[in-house]
Amino acid sequence: MNARVPREGPAAFLHPARGCDIAVIATQECEERLETAALRNPRKKSKWVEVLKKELRDFVIMATRTLMGLHIALLVDRRCSDLLSDPQTADIAVYLNGAKGAVGVSFRMMGQSFCFLNAHLK
Repeated sequence: MNARVPREGPAAFLHPARGCDIAVIATQECEERLETAALRNPRKKSKWVEVLKKELRDFVIMATRTLMGLHIALLVDRRCSDLLSDPQTADIAVYLNGAKGAVGVSFRMMGQSFCFLNAHLK
């Protein structure tokens, strides 16, 4: 995203999530460019999480994870949130400064396990 909101605004970007029971949204550089993230080494994306809450009001944020410019968020429709269990997140930095790597989220729902990854490796 290069620290920019899409021209159409976040509503257009997040539109496909509406009508779903589960949304896993993975971004890169959603709040700031990698260069500034490398200086701050953020562990959360508070502005981006607020955008998600505002745009996807029928969803509950079950888990988020940040590694430098990478972010992943697990959202579940409020009607289904009690069906989801054991949300877990992890990250792994490939370089010492964390400029490359991956973040992931996993969970269980109705006896099935799910895992989603967001990686920036090159």
